[in-house]
Amino acid sequence: MGKAFDPPTEKEVAEHMVIGHHVKPDVAAVQADQFMGWYEARDWYVGKAKMKSWKGAVRQWCSRLGPALFDVQGKMLLSRKIDHLKNVSRGGGER
Repeated sequence: MGKAFDPPTEKEVAEHMVIGHHVKPDVAAVQADQFMGWYEARDWYVGKAKMKSWKGAVRQWCSRLGPALFDVQGKMLLSRKIDHLKNVSRGGGER
């Protein structure tokens, strides 16, 4: 039998959006909150099936975002992205 689905934290979602999909950190913080709210309200179901991969769901979520929300040039340093996410997770970011 397969491994049970383990939902991500909001911080994990935001980090994955920034690092894996080049979403701007401030946008990722807001989108991660919306992502979590959406799927928590649906008990982590995608349609009629229980979610298997939250990273796949994040990929789909990011594919629907407009291009202005991405760090297209990739010039933001990874350390700045991580520092921003740490600040947001401590409640220091904007909501």
